[in-house]
Amino acid sequence: MLSRRAEVFGTALLLCAPLFGIDRDLRIEQLQHTSWTHKDGVPGQILSLAQTTDGFLWIGARDGLYRFDGLHFERYQPGDGRTLPSAEVSCLLAAPDGGLWIAYGRRATIFVKDGKINTYPDPDGLQGLATHDLVRDDQGVIWRAATTSGLFRFAGSRWERVGADWGFSGGAYNLHVDRAGTLWVDTFHGLVLLPKGSHRFQRPASLASGWGPFSESRDGTIWILDWTPPNVPKIRSAQSGLVLREFDKQARVYKMILDQQGSLWVGTVGRGINRNQYPERADGKNSQEMNATADIFRQRDGLSGDTVMDLLEDREGDIWVATNGGLDRFRQSPLITVKFPPDAVSFTLSAQENGDALVTSMFGKDNLVIIRNGRATALKSLAAHIHASYRDPYGVSWIGTDAGILGYSTNQLSRIDLPGPPSKSTDVYPFSITMDQAGRLLALFTLDGPRRLENGQWTDLTTLGVPKSCGIILATDSAGRVWEGCSDNRIVLLEGNNVRMFRGKDGLNVGNVEALGTRKDSVWIGGAGGLQRFDGHRFATVDPADGSVFRAVKGIVATADNGIWFGEERGIIHIEDAETRRIEKNPDYRVKYQAFDILDGLSDALQTYYPAPNMIEGTDGRLWFATAGGGCLA
Repeated sequence: MLSRRAEVFGTALLLCAPLFGIDRDLRIEQLQHTSWTHKDGVPGQILSLAQTTDGFLWIGARDGLYRFDGLHFERYQPGDGRTLPSAEVSCLLAAPDGGLWIAYGRRATIFVKDGKINTYPDPDGLQGLATHDLVRDDQGVIWRAATTSGLFRFAGSRWERVGADWGFSGGAYNLHVDRAGTLWVDTFHGLVLLPKGSHRFQRPASLASGWGPFSESRDGTIWILDWTPPNVPKIRSAQSGLVLREFDKQARVYKMILDQQGSLWVGTVGRGINRNQYPERADGKNSQEMNATADIFRQRDGLSGDTVMDLLEDREGDIWVATNGGLDRFRQSPLITVKFPPDAVSFTLSAQENGDALVTSMFGKDNLVIIRNGRATALKSLAAHIHASYRDPYGVSWIGTDAGILGYSTNQLSRIDLPGPPSKSTDVYPFSITMDQAGRLLALFTLDGPRRLENGQWTDLTTLGVPKSCGIILATDSAGRVWEGCSDNRIVLLEGNNVRMFRGKDGLNVGNVEALGTRKDSVWIGGAGGLQRFDGHRFATVDPADGSVFRAVKGIVATADNGIWFGEERGIIHIEDAETRRIEKNPDYRVKYQAFDILDGLSDALQTYYPAPNMIEGTDGRLWFATAGGGCLA
């Protein structure tokens, strides 16, 4: 009820297959973040969160119980005609049968299921218990931490105090049931444990300085809070004592959860969210390193508030954060944004080995960047404006600038001079580059038109009959033939020295040809007028099955087995491989498609066809898209 998933990359966009949960290699700033505050209808002072089996998010607030369906917040009233109290909800616990336990500040606890209420008063003589935490063990028993009043268990149909006959005394605050069925209780005097099946709490000496909250790794490691002298709060393993993180003396940790992928999310008082992506990498000697690499997100970064009241991972793997200022959600959308410096703008993309991407920007100091493992690293600054890039079949990336064409391979740069005398170089530059079946570079140049590099010299292709000034974009098909998209609804095919021209009379109907993608025996053509496919015999317009039309196509990636991807008014469009095969059999077939938009992480419009290319497929199959606002999506 609360889900929609997709992926992209910021000054460049990267499109990947979504995981369940959040990829640990992604930083918080790369996640899709949504924040709701009072103006959006969020109840004031949220204290607790829960998700029931029907997908609803439940919110316990100072003034009662609320429900959220992903769009609207509503005060909840059950369907049996009774009214829930408009009082502080201190704790919520979702039950596996679809029900919800509600602990009110100093009132009886309530269980709601299928719109019906069951009320369970506190034991005689102990009315008005405050509740700090609720958990359910693997035997179905509900345990209740009632702060200074102690620990209670729900037995049959009533609350029962856990006392000296259980070996328990004092207050109870945070609770946790581990995967072995052991109940962990945070008391004022340290941690105590109740093994599964036992009726006697234990107080291990090694846990004397430990406190809640708790979080458990997939390997069974229990992370706790430790305040040993000199009273510096730190997160450590309850079993080994291994320190994961240290905080300064003023820090307070209120909540911790470990997500499905293994990252530890820590909610603080006054310091927002802290996230350790790989807590299992702590070795007792690298707590300083773990501090330095912690992923931190605060109100100044967009969080609704700096004090975290509760954390929840929902069944889709999204992380929900209740703060003193509102409600936030972090999710891995299909489109992941990689941020670039604000002075970087107008990008070209080039695939590299091992799934890396080479990104250039026309402007900016660091205009040659490699993206590896989701992070952008500047390689060097090129003293020129960059207008095009292209990766050839041999793995060399060619970068077209107004000072020459640079070949980039294994972190080395070579140079090819532009046609004409150096005095012309500021006016003559390549804006599209490709390579033919003979291994010759071809480029479209401002002023000088189409050229081909042969024996170190640029040959003017107009002598073969290629028009001088119509070119917009180049592409090479699987046979090594070169296609040139032109203005005025024209395409040029260059096969060796043979030139063929296609126009409107041949069925071409996209306006200025601004996008070309080649796949098997097909050429995909895009422009302001739409999308077409050429099978070598006829041009067929590709229209959607929903009755709409494709318009303003900006860039095409024609993959070998993952269909066709292109930019359009609605965002990024994907036509699956099975749908393209149907078009091959029936050119009049109307296709089903998927659109990736702002809900999927596309936070900005895609960059137009120039500089080129604005979208590519990486060597690992990921797709990269450049956005107009200065980001790459992947």
